[in-house]
Amino acid sequence: MTLDILAFVLPVIVLILVIAGLLIGWSELSDPPTSTNCANCDRWMINKHHRAQPICLRCRVKYLFAEPQPHPHPRPSDLSRIH
Repeated sequence: MTLDILAFVLPVIVLILVIAGLLIGWSELSDPPTSTNCANCDRWMINKHHRAQPICLRCRVKYLFAEPQPHPHPRPSDLSRIH
């Protein structure tokens, strides 16, 4: 009896997972990727996220691993406001 129930429940679970996967895949078809140029280096890329200023992977990696630059104009410390 238990094996009969299991034999019918498992295909139903698999069918639900397949339908959910197809629905997720079909939802991305309405907004297909477009070919465009990178906003920083003007390199050709595929824009999947449809951002206003698409940035290629090379520029994103360069930005992530760039050394922090000191601020060109440091703020003057105005200590007269501290009482």
